[in-house]
Order: sequence, then C-alpha cells, then structure tokens
Amino acid sequence: MRDFELFDQLLEEFESKYCIDKDQIFVVGHSLGAWFTNSLSCARGDVIRGVGSVG
Repeated sequence: MRDFELFDQLLEEFESKYCIDKDQIFVVGHSLGAWFTNSLSCARGDVIRGVGSVG
C-alpha cells in the first residue's frame, strides 16, 4: 500500500533531520485516519510502539 510506503519515507526523513528515539514511535488517527492507523500498526508493528484511534 502506498500509504505504508509514505510512512516509511516520512520516518526516514524525520530520523535524518531530528533526534528521535526510534523505539518510541507512536501514531494516532481520527475517523478514517483511525482505520489507517490500525492498519499501519499491523503492517509496521515492528516499528510502531503505540496506537491511538479516535472516532
């Protein structure tokens, strides 16, 4: 899914520009974003530490 690839690219970009803890990646989504957040957590469960779904 292209959106999962976009997540991977954004994460790479953030890692290269900011000092982030790669063991503390959390995602949150609302409505359709909540559905995507849940799907992303299954697809990238090795990277994502926590999920928040609203609505």
